[in-house]
Amino acid sequence: MPQKSIRTLVELAGMALDQPFEPSKVMVPSDIYIEEEKLHWSRTRCIFKSPRPTVLEQFRRLHEKPCQAVLKFVREFGVAFFCDHGLPISHGEYGVTYKCFPVGRDHHNWCTESLKDYRRYSLAADSVIKSAAMVNAGEVPEEYLFRQFAFNDLHDPLMPYLSKENKKSLENARNLIAEEVNQWISITETRPSLEWHSSSQTWHYTIRYSRLSVLGAVSLALLTAVSICPGWLMCSICSASYSPSRTPAPGRNHYCPSCRNSPEMWKLLKRQARAR
Repeated sequence: MPQKSIRTLVELAGMALDQPFEPSKVMVPSDIYIEEEKLHWSRTRCIFKSPRPTVLEQFRRLHEKPCQAVLKFVREFGVAFFCDHGLPISHGEYGVTYKCFPVGRDHHNWCTESLKDYRRYSLAADSVIKSAAMVNAGEVPEEYLFRQFAFNDLHDPLMPYLSKENKKSLENARNLIAEEVNQWISITETRPSLEWHSSSQTWHYTIRYSRLSVLGAVSLALLTAVSICPGWLMCSICSASYSPSRTPAPGRNHYCPSCRNSPEMWKLLKRQARAR
């Protein structure tokens, strides 16, 4: 191949990398109801919708809300396709070497999912965002946040190195967050895809998820959100979250604008001085 043609291909490849990847659609069942902490949905009547940008923000709040909130979320954003292992049915790379199927009844027209699985993954997504916000502010998150990750059993080798005194703790925390998000991407089989649209006679770059699961859309949102999540800290006095104006020193107290130089701040410093 002529050298000029090779350069042209390289330039075209660079241009292709600038093209946005559109998220593919997720499956939203028309018949859904809750009974005894179980979500029941039918595969006979479904619609397919592009995930809205608020899918991550809505999903990460589910663990602290009642059953009806989960039902409302699924009716708007789609189902997760959990199997009886409490994992997405695409979990071939996590623990087993085959794909599972939704728990079904009535000749497989209906599927059943546990609400606790939605809440468990919701808590994990919320913990990822909170941890990302802290490391982006230069602060090492508390270990309990990592213990709430969906795949925390894979991260144990790095857990002992998260002490405030360890100089590499912040780097280790970032690696834990990255590994967790990568597991979400892997287990939902979220991947780039190329499609030809006959109606518009154009190529489309898309991101597809296994079995049209809403967890794939959440995984994609996590992948994007972690790096751009605005940094914030928790005030050592009132526990309010706030965005610091500069990178804080490791192991120090943090004060929101309302508590800085307040009587409560000086009382806390005196208590800590006496304890030392």
